[in-house]
Amino acid sequence: MQETPHMMLSPSSEARGGVETDAETPSILVATPSEPASTRSKRNKSTDGSVGYQDPGPRKVRKVSRACDFCKSRKARCTGDLPCAKCVAKGRECSYDAKYTRGRPPTPPPAETRPKTSSTSAFVDDLSRLHALPTNREPTTAVGDDLGLLRRPNESTVPSRSSPELSIAEVQGQVFDSKSGLTFIQRALKRLSAQNKNGATGKTQTVSDNQSLMTAGDKPLPEFPGNGISTLPDLAECSKLLALYFEVCIATYRMLHRPTAESWLAILKRNHDEGRALWTDIGRAEAAIVLAALAIARLHQEKSRGFLSAEDESQALRASDELYILSSRFADEEAGFPRLESAQAKIIHVLYLLTTSRFNRGWYVFGNALHLVTALGLYRRNNWKRGRSSRNDYIHTQCGLRTFWTAYIVDNYLAVIFGRPRHFHEEDINQDLPESVDDEAMTVDGPINAADTPKDCHIDALIFHARIAKLVGSVSREVYTFRAISEADRVSAANRLIQRVREWHASLPIHLGSIPPSMLIPSYRRQATVLRLAHLHAILHANRLFLLGSSSNTHENQVTECIKAAKAVLETVDELAQEGPIFHAFWWTHYVTFCALVVTQWNTTDWLDIDSSAFWMQMDTDETYAKAYGSYADLVQDPDVEIIYIATPHSHHYQNAMLFLEAGKNVLCEKAFTVNTKQARKLAKKAREKNLFLMEGLWTRYFPLSLYVREVIESGKIGPVERVLAEHSFLYAGGFEDDSHIMVNPNLAGGILLDGGIYSLTWVFQSLYSLQPASSRRPPTIKSAVAKYGRTGVDAMTTILLEFPRSEEQGGIAHAVASTSLGLSNDAIAQKQGAAVPNIRIQGQYGEIQVFPPAYRPTRTRLVLKDGTIDDKQWPQPGPGEGSGWYNGYGSTPNPEGQGHGLFWEADDAGRALVEGRKEGTQFGLEESILIMEIMDQVRAEAGIQYPDEVETVEFPL
Repeated sequence: MQETPHMMLSPSSEARGGVETDAETPSILVATPSEPASTRSKRNKSTDGSVGYQDPGPRKVRKVSRACDFCKSRKARCTGDLPCAKCVAKGRECSYDAKYTRGRPPTPPPAETRPKTSSTSAFVDDLSRLHALPTNREPTTAVGDDLGLLRRPNESTVPSRSSPELSIAEVQGQVFDSKSGLTFIQRALKRLSAQNKNGATGKTQTVSDNQSLMTAGDKPLPEFPGNGISTLPDLAECSKLLALYFEVCIATYRMLHRPTAESWLAILKRNHDEGRALWTDIGRAEAAIVLAALAIARLHQEKSRGFLSAEDESQALRASDELYILSSRFADEEAGFPRLESAQAKIIHVLYLLTTSRFNRGWYVFGNALHLVTALGLYRRNNWKRGRSSRNDYIHTQCGLRTFWTAYIVDNYLAVIFGRPRHFHEEDINQDLPESVDDEAMTVDGPINAADTPKDCHIDALIFHARIAKLVGSVSREVYTFRAISEADRVSAANRLIQRVREWHASLPIHLGSIPPSMLIPSYRRQATVLRLAHLHAILHANRLFLLGSSSNTHENQVTECIKAAKAVLETVDELAQEGPIFHAFWWTHYVTFCALVVTQWNTTDWLDIDSSAFWMQMDTDETYAKAYGSYADLVQDPDVEIIYIATPHSHHYQNAMLFLEAGKNVLCEKAFTVNTKQARKLAKKAREKNLFLMEGLWTRYFPLSLYVREVIESGKIGPVERVLAEHSFLYAGGFEDDSHIMVNPNLAGGILLDGGIYSLTWVFQSLYSLQPASSRRPPTIKSAVAKYGRTGVDAMTTILLEFPRSEEQGGIAHAVASTSLGLSNDAIAQKQGAAVPNIRIQGQYGEIQVFPPAYRPTRTRLVLKDGTIDDKQWPQPGPGEGSGWYNGYGSTPNPEGQGHGLFWEADDAGRALVEGRKEGTQFGLEESILIMEIMDQVRAEAGIQYPDEVETVEFPL
């Protein structure tokens, strides 16, 4: 399993240093420190003891239109003095010699003329406003009071650094209220545009002015000649796209009856081939539905493959846009009174527009769809029954229910995204949820015999999605209300609704709530992921408002819940990204990820209290904190970087590691070390030539659990090890949607051996090889069996029998079996509490050591001795720990205080190596990494598996 490091965003210097921007001018504005909320009515002492003044109006600002040469080169905040504060703090000469292009260069004032209030006090004031809302407000508050909506003429405005969640934004005449995370974007846009007078704002405004009212701001739809479509794929390909639509693209929005839609597709395709109007014999709305479904599926298919260039992406979008435009035309040309299919076509159009990030058009098209739903009476149980008299069939009835609840879900989510009122209100709705019956089990007369239908049902996801959408609507109505309610009532409403969210989650069917998505078929996997994100979003939505509450314990539970949910979202997205680039195909995932990032960024900037301002001031003047680089070439040129951790795909390890070694950087390279032995030997040789540290990153070898296992072996408690059985697999039961997934893509050195088999081999080697004296170590002989992944030919399952030659005092010949698979796993069993099936067994004459799954980060061992002794042990979770501040959802409960990310054990060894002058790791060295690579080379060679030349080559650079 590839351990992928997460980027930690450094807090914005603007949020730390009290810098504001003015949307009207491109210059930076440096704010004089304003008083904390708790002392606003008092006179404030400045740092030199002089008495400050009381200013009832907006705080004064001083324009800085010229930065010193050092700050300008780093695009850093500058006080504009000579010398400036940053240069003084760094002991650096301050100069203003760089070319000035804004007219006549202003002369920097001497530092002595600056206000004597220190930067630290300015930071304290700004941070106090960030941490606490005014303490002298009335006991009952409306959201608008905190937002500045009910501000008196002489009251000061809310600082621009205030949370986006407590603001109302107006974007080109459109309002986004406090429910929407998009208010953050508007504030960021204002800040960026103030720093760049030629920024994107003006350009976007010009483009939007030339667009129609309902599409302003969206990517324009292309124009196509004629009234038809240039070409349609053959029926088999169209059928495959329609299947993709039902199984992956729509997830929970299952409005259509699949067999009926497939029959429409067959007729439409026949009409196309015979040169007739596509809607002949089915109707315009039905043809519109089919074309829109194909457009969504086609775009998803292309996005899941990944784009090599912007041109490729544009062409893929154009191809799906052509289908959508014709579909939209058919829907608009429909005559007569509305039908169910009319509403379904419009809703699918909305889903396509959201998927292609055309939110403004989607908003207005959805309004049209809602009018159709309302006109059909789909929101009322009684009206719907009366409307069935002329078409009394079960399929049509159920599709009507599904259509309404799909519209209901989208209505709730768009209201949250845009921060606008919902259209459907609970007091106006008395509609039933659809029955839990799959399409294949439906007839016009009713469902087939329930005993013949499977227990799991795809409609369950729609039902449960509708239920949590109701809860999201309740959060918007009760927690974000503009009514003047007390803070305690607002907190109480949040707690009550969060409890209902927990109850909803506990009621989920097992295939949607308990089983890891990777174990499910693609359609259920997609549904389970959507509902997990819906669950986490509901928690975020209910608690996000309290992030900027007072620093007391009143909001502690809300803040903790919110941060945990945000990190769990990012963990889920990481898992989704492992399936390939399909993350980019799902519109709702993007928004939930955005909300999680906003919360996570708040957490990184807000975790220190006011008393820690000195730390932040040091960070503000210290250039050594974490930074991002534009390229690997830029990274290797940084003289302050001593060691680099590589966690790119296996196919890139050799090129990346060689680049850094050539540049004189020490390297910790994630397993598998390289793709083949030749590359591994080249890297080891280069490290020796350059006298650099080089190690393969195999975190499992450094776990306290692994150290304990080796100590037991060396103690002789189980006798000489005679056999090791090591199994580590991933259960991808549903297969892969396409061949771009890293696990099966030969261009990324895919296959289970390099990614999963290496864990089985490392358990074998640390038990039978590395514990032997160096003079006694002999490479094993092996036999192997390999099953290939059909479409790409990489290894999908491997079993390796190893025979280790050893001396008689060491136990003689020892055997080991190392197995791994993409489709079989007992790791799933380990997800259940108290699983008792070990996947590592280290056996000797007097007993055995059992290690419980998953093999790459186990937490439980059992020592079983011949005399009847059984010693069970639990070990630190080698994942992010709550005590470290980085808990992100590993495990069923947060880890105990003090446990941190399991990568730090191997990272600590690498750090100590630099201090001690070591060039290899303590737990295993390059010789063992190369030997394991030789074994994997032999296994792949015997199976006839070879990666592309550019992956296997030792040529550098490519």
